Amino acid sequence: MYLSEKTKTIQNDFFQRKLGITTEEFLNLSADKQQQLIQKNKSTNKESSATIPVMIGSGEHACFINVEKGQHIMLEDGTMIEAGLTPQEFTARINDRIDRMNKNSKVKKKV
Repeated sequence: MYLSEKTKTIQNDFFQRKLGITTEEFLNLSADKQQQLIQKNKSTNKESSATIPVMIGSGEHACFINVEKGQHIMLEDGTMIEAGLTPQEFTARINDRIDRMNKNSKVKKKV
């Protein structure tokens, strides 16, 4: 594979910055050692972000926006969602809302 000198320099700088070794040193390591270095780098350099991507729209009109976790977003159909909820948290919130609306309701909880 042919890489330009500029690409090699950028790649080498990236390896130096992220792993502390040159590209050539990395390629000379065994696959297991490479994986260990990558995993160690992932666990020590996790980027904590206050924003998460949320998809709005569907099909060819879908797009992603970055919003803060917990922010309420209205979708095109009027549905309000809270960014960053897992499906289990979303279900629990729906069930809590149903319970609050009418304690004696015959509306079934989503399980």
